[in-house]
Amino acid sequence: MHRKALLEALAEELPPGTIRFSSKLASIATEKAQGSPEIAVLRLDDGTVIRSKVLMGCDGVHSVVSQWLGLSEPASSGRSAVRGLAVYPDGHGLKKELRQFLSEGLRAGMVPISDTDVYWFLVNNTVPAEQEAGTDPAKILREGGCSALEDAVVLARALSRAATPADGVASYVAERRGRAAWLVAGAYLSGWVQQGGTNVRGVRGVVSVAVKLRMDVLLLNIRDLYVVLLVDDVSFMLVGNALCPELAPG
Repeated sequence: MHRKALLEALAEELPPGTIRFSSKLASIATEKAQGSPEIAVLRLDDGTVIRSKVLMGCDGVHSVVSQWLGLSEPASSGRSAVRGLAVYPDGHGLKKELRQFLSEGLRAGMVPISDTDVYWFLVNNTVPAEQEAGTDPAKILREGGCSALEDAVVLARALSRAATPADGVASYVAERRGRAAWLVAGAYLSGWVQQGGTNVRGVRGVVSVAVKLRMDVLLLNIRDLYVVLLVDDVSFMLVGNALCPELAPG
């Protein structure tokens, strides 16, 4: 699904002005509020000041919120990636399936997201010396959007049931900790396999293998299942259904 279409669908359900796009966070502070615990004070680069009882850091690997909290810097994943969107005004004529090509130190793939748009990516194991960027586990598993929706459902429910924001956040963390651990473990396994950790015989140099992952395989009703199959010289990874109960079909 095109990210723009998803954002528009979600934004349409909210009052105008609820979401601030193209906003850069300049600083974070706290202040005492009358009759309530400390609140977060956010200052944007355009001078806007936002006060909030709850602040969630969802601003990527190089998170300003994480830095303010004093969390450790992200570790290098050992690889760099380029991705983009190819647009075919007259249609691309491709089947709606993910195509992934694996080689030692190199991975590429593409998947149609509409009749005219094709998402593509290229991953190399060598990270440029001038840019050592950490990698979000959800991105490795292509789970970023799904896990964000799960987070939103669980967080909203936890805050609505809690007596205080702190209690709500604590409940959210307790419920999501296990799921996050599975994402990290699955990302490690996925990265290990795709970066040649299995040392599969025959996959060398520029030799590439196309791996088809059908949607019915991705939607298997198996929660958080990661299976690695070694068939001859090809490594296949099947990713089970990762939907939380609130989002799972039927």
